[in-house]
Amino acid sequence: MLVERSNRHPAIQMIPLIDVLSFLLIFFMLFSNFRANPAGISVDLPSATQATTENVRELVITVDRTGRFYSADGPLHSSGVTEWIRSNLANSPNLVVTVKADKETAYENVVSAIDAVRAAGAERLQLAVAIASEPLH
Repeated sequence: MLVERSNRHPAIQMIPLIDVLSFLLIFFMLFSNFRANPAGISVDLPSATQATTENVRELVITVDRTGRFYSADGPLHSSGVTEWIRSNLANSPNLVVTVKADKETAYENVVSAIDAVRAAGAERLQLAVAIASEPLH
């Protein structure tokens, strides 16, 4: 018994491939920068000419211009900031705590954030600033 062979060659369908690739491209474009600004809080940082950048594991507390506190997970109640920091320090004792405060916020709000960090027992504290391109006068 002889079986006839087909001379057809397999072909790749390009249209479905383009559809899938465009969907993946759009997906990654939308979600790659999704957490660039924690909790969607826009903060205008003060500038400094002598600022340096560090790549360390950090815990960020954001203070907006109205004095509300935020973490990467969302808003924090002002009385619960210290406990939130303590719970994070229990997992990583060498954690750097960064306070990002809007330059329009009251000085009292920044001091409250620093007090909460110190009350939690954090050893490493830094204040976030925007690097200025020109020296301040």
